[in-house]
Amino acid sequence: MISKVKPTKRQAFSWDPEFRERTKDIEEQLGRFTGNKNDIGNKEVFMLALATGFHFKKQRPRPPRATDAVRLSAVREHEFAIFRSIALAHTKDYLILLDQDAMYDIIEEYAAGGLEILVTELDTGIDFKNFLTKLLFEQAKAVSALQVN
Repeated sequence: MISKVKPTKRQAFSWDPEFRERTKDIEEQLGRFTGNKNDIGNKEVFMLALATGFHFKKQRPRPPRATDAVRLSAVREHEFAIFRSIALAHTKDYLILLDQDAMYDIIEEYAAGGLEILVTELDTGIDFKNFLTKLLFEQAKAVSALQVN
């Protein structure tokens, strides 16, 4: 029996209201690091927050639904694949893929947790660029280990 996907009515993801105003600070820092401030926007910050939250297994309660983060129409197919992979890893149940709202709730919870971590790192006065570089290096090592095995 093939089940049908329960589609979402959402049009966008939401930021955690406690840290939402700080997304611009992160955006600005990322723009400085890359040298091109025009390439960094909500989607890049959201994806970084999601990756950070998932890496550190940090979730916060799902933010109230709003359309203040990333519009679903701006998300590319490979990014949706990342969302599905995270939801599968979190639940260890393939049925999560049949309920887009439940899957997106998980994504927003990890993004909220990651945003908290990023804001905390930004506020500590410790080298934020070094923190991100180390995080990227750890992720690259993890991916390499998966490819070798």
